[in-house]
Amino acid sequence: MLKFPDLDVHLGREAGQLIAERPPAERPDGIFGGNDMQAIEIVAELAAPRVDVPGEVAVVGYDDIVFASSIARPLTSIRQASKEIGAAAAQMLVDRLHCPDEPAQQLLFQPELRVRTSTRG
Repeated sequence: MLKFPDLDVHLGREAGQLIAERPPAERPDGIFGGNDMQAIEIVAELAAPRVDVPGEVAVVGYDDIVFASSIARPLTSIRQASKEIGAAAAQMLVDRLHCPDEPAQQLLFQPELRVRTSTRG
């Protein structure tokens, strides 16, 4: 398993190159990029030597940025409720300032899988 230490977009390019260089039998079935830009770079690097995405290797990103749906091979991505998360965080901060002794809140936001052509789903 390849793991990269952060969300730097250049690491997506490096991961794509490393996977493309492997013999087909040694490639993973799928790759999850830490964000959409990494995943887009992975797809681009796999496509350069003609690795079939998603036939040989499926690719998924995280964030569902606008660009993810408009590239040559639209990227499957996990969409998070960014506006709702930001609004809730701001409200929690205001609440904390007004009532600093109240217990901390925990909120759960359900992500949404946006299936596109970089996966077989």
